[in-house]
Order: sequence, then structure tokens, then C-alpha cells
Amino acid sequence: MKGLVALITGAGSGMGRAGALRFAGEGDSVVVADIDESAAEETVRLVEGAGGKAVAVPPAAVLPDRLNQRPLTGHICEKDGYFYCAFVGGNGS
Repeated sequence: MKGLVALITGAGSGMGRAGALRFAGEGDSVVVADIDESAAEETVRLVEGAGGKAVAVPPAAVLPDRLNQRPLTGHICEKDGYFYCAFVGGNGS
């Protein structure tokens, strides 16, 4: 599926960052979510440097309630209208 939007949590490092780069490499736009804003922005730079499209969501959208991700998905739906895939790269600790 190319050209769609993928939400990647924990995308500031490790498996989350690798997932973001992989989805972008397949032609998808990536929504980068991480509680570390500078790490999320670095992932955005890496994706864009490789020719992909990415945007970081503000940490406040990630933090409100770890058991209820509605604030995060609501932020994405307000901005992009939809997303088709969620990839959980972080363990939430």
C-alpha cells in the first residue's frame, strides 16, 4: 500500500525509527509519535532526507493517557483525515 499514512509510536529511536524509515521507503507518509520531541524531529529529518514525507506530533498528543490513545489518533485525524496503519515501536516506559 503506497501513498497512505502510517502512525508510528516510539519513532524517535530503535524499532520505531526503523519502522518509520521502512514505511516511508515504501512510499507512505509517516506520522512520528514519541515523547522525546528532539528524537521525533530527528526521525522526521531522516525520513525526509531519504526522500519520504513525515510529520512529528507534539509530545502532549502522546502523553495524555497511555491506555487510551484517542488524543493521538484524534490529532492525526484532524490534521490528515485518516491513517491506515499503526506501528507500535516503543514499549511505553
